Amino acid sequence: MGEFVLLTAVGRDRPGIVAAVSEALWRAGCNLEDASMTLLRGEFAVLLIAKRPPELTTEALASQLQALADRSGLQIMVKELSPQESESLPRVGRPYAIHIYGEDRTGIVHQISSLLAARGVNITDVNTRVLTGSGTLLVYPRTVPLPNFTIPGGELSGESRVKTRTHAVTPNAAGIREYVPGDSFNRIHWPSTARTGRIMVKEFELDPSSEVWLVIDMEARVQAGEGDESTEEYAVTIAASIGRRLVEMNRSVGLIAAGETHEVVHTDRGDRQLQKLLETLALVRAIGRASLAEVIAAESSRFGRNSTLVVITPSTEQSWVDDLQHQTHRGVRAVAVVLEPATFGGSSDVLPILGTLAIADIRTFLIKCGDDLNQALTGGRRQRLAS
Repeated sequence: MGEFVLLTAVGRDRPGIVAAVSEALWRAGCNLEDASMTLLRGEFAVLLIAKRPPELTTEALASQLQALADRSGLQIMVKELSPQESESLPRVGRPYAIHIYGEDRTGIVHQISSLLAARGVNITDVNTRVLTGSGTLLVYPRTVPLPNFTIPGGELSGESRVKTRTHAVTPNAAGIREYVPGDSFNRIHWPSTARTGRIMVKEFELDPSSEVWLVIDMEARVQAGEGDESTEEYAVTIAASIGRRLVEMNRSVGLIAAGETHEVVHTDRGDRQLQKLLETLALVRAIGRASLAEVIAAESSRFGRNSTLVVITPSTEQSWVDDLQHQTHRGVRAVAVVLEPATFGGSSDVLPILGTLAIADIRTFLIKCGDDLNQALTGGRRQRLAS
């Protein structure tokens, strides 16, 4: 007889469903292992795997939960899992997130899933939504695979180790707080949820040595080119591509962009973080007034010792290089991605700041209009200029 059970509960959405289900399991002596929940047009569904105590049979647990079903109107099903069924399946292959937009018609999901199945792709999660009426469709920026892109790694320095809070699961538990939209359900702390009647999630601490900040220069004055062949478009694509690469590497990555508004995406890991980065980059516009040097100076308190700062800019002004060099003196590791304005129709000469970056021993990538970004960011014109 297996120790694990699979529980499903479905009902009309209302406050307290999760608290009621988790309390019933807690009182029965069950330990929740994994959970997934979703809301679909007012119907709430929860899927839980719990470990039951040896003295509690699956039938007895189902009987106890039936009382909850009768009171709440939930449809609850309990299934015993064999030892093989309760084991987590190893992840095979590389995970991808596929986003598809198009005119609604019958058979879209079937055709796409059949195409993926024919190529041996295992679908682990699907979300579909029909958009009706007028509205805005958000188009994510283009990303380029960067399989060989790397950045300087952080180094801990003993007593100088400083920790910050993060939504990512790490070995460093920090405490419990109330759930906010966007938190992953597998962070839910079920005993506290049952005790308080509110959804509570675990908080963790993250070593700043693993943090990477992407700073994209959105000052209007320094931009060059138009449309797809503009420094703005290239900078957004580069930031999105590097962000995706860092998430794939399980790095904690954040974003700063001072365009029409000052945007900050706090550092975090995972697919949800990548979605935040892409959503922000889809909306930023290079119409800002703040210079890159001003942005780096204003945000310097976010850059902890041994974190990494990746600056993406077409600016040829010396001031931002001086500010970036100042950050390296504080123990911040720096990478510069410089878009050469002259190749985008501008007139500024990039050579002086390349020389300064070389003297400062800051790892630098020079990007020209028309470059293959994969090659430019992993080889080709990748610069580590020596003094």
